[in-house]
Amino acid sequence: MLRILARVTFALLLLPLLLINPGQAMAHDRLTDSVPKAGARTEPIDAVSLVFNNAVLGTGAAVRVDGPAGTVAQGTPAVSGARVTQNLKTPLANGGYRVVWRVVSSDGHPISGTFDFTVEGASDPADSAASSRSADASSEATIPPSSSKPTPPAQEVPTSETDNNAPLIIAAAALALLLIAGGAFLTKGRLKDDDVDTRTDEASAG
Repeated sequence: MLRILARVTFALLLLPLLLINPGQAMAHDRLTDSVPKAGARTEPIDAVSLVFNNAVLGTGAAVRVDGPAGTVAQGTPAVSGARVTQNLKTPLANGGYRVVWRVVSSDGHPISGTFDFTVEGASDPADSAASSRSADASSEATIPPSSSKPTPPAQEVPTSETDNNAPLIIAAAALALLLIAGGAFLTKGRLKDDDVDTRTDEASAG
């Protein structure tokens, strides 16, 4: 009788455990998906997302993303139910990246993991710098260089009209001199004739 009672009591104690899903009783939350997926090759992205099978706790979440240029995670991860999103510093360079994550499961236990992805198709910074230098050189080529020498003042060049008037002025001056000399000669001759006439008249009268 005592054995029967002991077996019944033990069965009653085990009954609640048997009613619970063994997977739920023993396993913590787990990562079911990610963007980008583990091992994926993707174009440059601005964030990494982690998706779990249950809503994780909003505290204690941490996501680190390392790449060719070092850590590219920016700020703290945002937890929304079963999704955790971590923003990244952009633009990402080509190369391999590793995501290291840690969250607090819905049962209060921390869980963690890692996965890798590769970025392809990012623009090369060297090419961008070369394009910028080429554009600057083109802009400078289209702008004519300014001259530092002052513009000389315009010189007054004698016109052909002024050159032609010089001989006329000289001829006019010479003609005037001739006229003056001729007038003086004629006046002197008249004075001599008048003097001869006067003397003739006086002689006749005497």
